[in-house]
Amino acid sequence: MKTASGADSSASTFGGLIAYDKTGFEKIDSKNNLSLIIANSNQVHNTREIVLKVREFKNKNEKMFSEMCKREEKLVREALSTLKENDLNKLGSLISENQKLLEKINVSTSRLDLLIKEASETSYGAKITGAGGGGCIISLVDESNASATLENLKKNSDCFIAKIDFDGLSYL
Repeated sequence: MKTASGADSSASTFGGLIAYDKTGFEKIDSKNNLSLIIANSNQVHNTREIVLKVREFKNKNEKMFSEMCKREEKLVREALSTLKENDLNKLGSLISENQKLLEKINVSTSRLDLLIKEASETSYGAKITGAGGGGCIISLVDESNASATLENLKKNSDCFIAKIDFDGLSYL
């Protein structure tokens, strides 16, 4: 695919955490002992429809949308710095703030909101993944809160824990 970023395959190959933007990717020097719990809303969504919905929101609310994008850029910079500092409390707070921005542009759903509320009771923070409108959420955890968060989410969703592989691809 000509438009593929290479971010997924790079992270899988080299391991660890990476930051990606349109100019490329950079490895994040961090050995955080974090995990993500991924919970599936089981809501089917159409990414194209969600993108069109966001575009319509942007066109109707240009100034607000521009301010939200600036805040999002600041959140990403803060998150990268926070990852390097190993501050999961602050990172979780930034994740939750990102979710609030996503809710403002109407890409969340009541089902996703319920999962985020449940995850937020015990995790560091939670947000939707992808385009929104359904699909999954992620919640940031470590050993201290992973089991409790998983149990909270299992009440209403299929979910699992994903850990960061810092080693990447190896040859046997």
